Amino acid sequence: MGVIFRITTNGVYTNLVSFTGKNGAFPLAELTQGADGQLYGTTELGGSENSGTVFKVTTNGVLTTLVSFDNSVNGLPLAGLLLASDGNFYGCSQGAVFKMTPGGVLTTLVSLIPLDGVHPEAALTLGPDGNFYGTTRDGGTNNVGTIFRLTPGGTFTSLFSFNNTNGSAPQVGLTLGKDGNFYGTTFSGGPNDSGTIFRFSTDGIFASIASFNGTNGANPECHLAMDTNGDFYGTATGGGSNLAGTVFRVTTNGVLTTLVSFNNTNGTFPGDGLTVGTDGNLYGTTAGGGSNGVGTVFRITPGGSLTTLFTFNNTNGANPFGSLVQSNDGTLYGTTAFGGTNLSFGTIFKVTTNGAFTSLFNFHFTDGEEPEAKMIFGNDGNLYGTVFAGGSLGNDPFGNGQGAVFRITTNGVYTPLVLFQGTNGLNPQASLTFGPDGNLYGTTANGGPGGGGTIFRIVLTQTPQFTGITKLPNGSMLLTGTGPSGQTYSLLASPDVSAPLASWTALTSSVFDMNGQFSFTDEGAASTNVRFYRITVP
Repeated sequence: MGVIFRITTNGVYTNLVSFTGKNGAFPLAELTQGADGQLYGTTELGGSENSGTVFKVTTNGVLTTLVSFDNSVNGLPLAGLLLASDGNFYGCSQGAVFKMTPGGVLTTLVSLIPLDGVHPEAALTLGPDGNFYGTTRDGGTNNVGTIFRLTPGGTFTSLFSFNNTNGSAPQVGLTLGKDGNFYGTTFSGGPNDSGTIFRFSTDGIFASIASFNGTNGANPECHLAMDTNGDFYGTATGGGSNLAGTVFRVTTNGVLTTLVSFNNTNGTFPGDGLTVGTDGNLYGTTAGGGSNGVGTVFRITPGGSLTTLFTFNNTNGANPFGSLVQSNDGTLYGTTAFGGTNLSFGTIFKVTTNGAFTSLFNFHFTDGEEPEAKMIFGNDGNLYGTVFAGGSLGNDPFGNGQGAVFRITTNGVYTPLVLFQGTNGLNPQASLTFGPDGNLYGTTANGGPGGGGTIFRIVLTQTPQFTGITKLPNGSMLLTGTGPSGQTYSLLASPDVSAPLASWTALTSSVFDMNGQFSFTDEGAASTNVRFYRITVP
């Protein structure tokens, strides 16, 4: 667990202190000599809560523990101490900057934890009040995740911070129940650190209603699917009688029932949850297991009778992490994160409720790689989804690609809508949501100005239009708009809106960016009294 030693300049070595855990463990930083001649330092672990310590030690090996950090949020220091001119020591833990007096009185000066949350890995859910609700995996006051609200206009409010006792690391979206409350799962935390199921109201009232203990499942990464009775169904990626995951049912008052324990033959590690079919049965995927070990599609009745509909073989896809979506004709659509015919970049498929399988698309990296989330249907009858990697290599030092948003028709015509660039988001891992304005909303787990993820909107309209015409202080006009991503456009101006198009002045010709947007400053507007604008596309 580490030692403090003394060595003379001619090589005589003396072990002064051996750390045992209780007095600290894993000292990783340099020692600092105090005004009293003693040496001051930190340990990453150990102490009363195993979250690290600050200590002093005499040159003959008498050690005094000055501080035992009480939790991992403000503890786990990796760096040493600085003795400042005010006589106090200053240091950094992994979650905070602190000051300590020579006597061991510690004051947290600055929290390094994003209090509004970080790393959203879940889809947004449209609430009954017209706002979006979601979760972050990390951040918050305890750095184990949050629940937040976002208005369509972009106003963000962090509503709740998990504290590990009631759950930690929520990785999926919320489900709106018949009672107007949201229900969701956490990957870990709870009394057994195996995850929880919770209820949350739009006015901020939280209740942990059930917890996993390994036997009934462990570490759910699923959204909850609601049946006509208002009960919820989901999957746990681990636990169960074979440690391969479970399917469960939970009531709104927390009665948790295990319906199936997977056993490798019928699949392992079900991830993203279930879809309630039009026939009243539930449909889902497992990321592993089956006859080829790379995943299955299954059907389960509300009573727990499971049927394997299809087993992947790598050529037709492997490791479906996302759940399924069902069309009006009963066909199920899904993705595999790996496998397929293009260097295992993943696939999109459809399968009937009796197991007839069709591969629709194989990813090529340039158009995306590794889809991990459930697709959704748009009002146009097309499917929309995200891929975790692939796509653009711009701003990507690792060459993995930064993910994409795509559209695919039910007969397999694929169109990438956005290739993420890092600055506007990185690694989307969640499903998309349609807002009341008809546009797509989603999250990226990483990227953005702070690197902790983004919430984004994609305007789907294919008709070019202005979104803003703003007069600047110098008289110029700032023009912004949207249109088909990558499409060429021309921006025209005229003092007479009824003039023939051929007489309008061409201001610029360019292409809509990968987000389907453009911006142009018309400096010539400062010298004209009247100016009309129009966008044309070939």
